[in-house]
Amino acid sequence: MPDKSILSRNIDSLWKDSGLTQAEFGNKFNSNQKSLWAYINGSNIKPAADFLFELCNYYQIDIDFLKSRVVKIKGGKVTNYTAQKDKTDQILAAIKAIREIQEETNNKIQLQLNALEKLTKSLPSNKR
Repeated sequence: MPDKSILSRNIDSLWKDSGLTQAEFGNKFNSNQKSLWAYINGSNIKPAADFLFELCNYYQIDIDFLKSRVVKIKGGKVTNYTAQKDKTDQILAAIKAIREIQEETNNKIQLQLNALEKLTKSLPSNKR
């Protein structure tokens, strides 16, 4: 039997935590017992898109997370603080980038205002 992928292990963890039979779990997320067994046991069969969509929607996680990180689950809630930290880091990086753009824009505006002020001062007083 091939090694189980992260996705297979995560589906297995979510199923075991659910307390449902494979048939019940599969039906809940638009699949069937045979397909779920294949997903869990690391066969070459890839989960159907609607199955993954329903699973991610129910557990409020995104597909990239489900495919790339080992899910820790407790009482029906996915608890993986690494993923939350990654999202926080991405938000903070975006805020930093926005602030840098704002600062650069403010500097350009100030340069233009200074140039306009110099130009205005160079005009004769009756032309202002």
